[in-house]
Amino acid sequence: MKRRIILVLGCAAVVCGVLLYLLTPYTVAPQPGYLEIHQVRRVGSNTEYIDITAQTDTEALGQLLASCKASRLPSYRSGGYPIDAVRYEIDAVYQNELLHIVLGDESFAYQSAPWLHMIRNGEEMAAGMDALTGTDTTKQQEG
Repeated sequence: MKRRIILVLGCAAVVCGVLLYLLTPYTVAPQPGYLEIHQVRRVGSNTEYIDITAQTDTEALGQLLASCKASRLPSYRSGGYPIDAVRYEIDAVYQNELLHIVLGDESFAYQSAPWLHMIRNGEEMAAGMDALTGTDTTKQQEG
């Protein structure tokens, strides 16, 4: 009987541990030194991409991305996403893996589509990008 109780408690502890792990967000790029920013784009007022890579402090952006938290469980999305819902797109390489980050109405990170990880602090990240680039994309989204 004691073995059965110990086995049940052990299984419950393992299940709780796995659930806790899966529900805790992970940092997308925790070590900025391993992050290479290749392209930063924002969406202009007439829904076209504007390349702002040259105007962006990539080291400060790396520090900002070190605070980017995403869900561990990926979501499936087939097809694209509407450009008018995007504020920023960042293309990078992190530890020799491609990394794409989209900040906007829905913020997410992905290495290979169609599986993506929803960014939990997306609004904070977009506001940080606004501060970094000296623009206010919230007004562009509203109007």
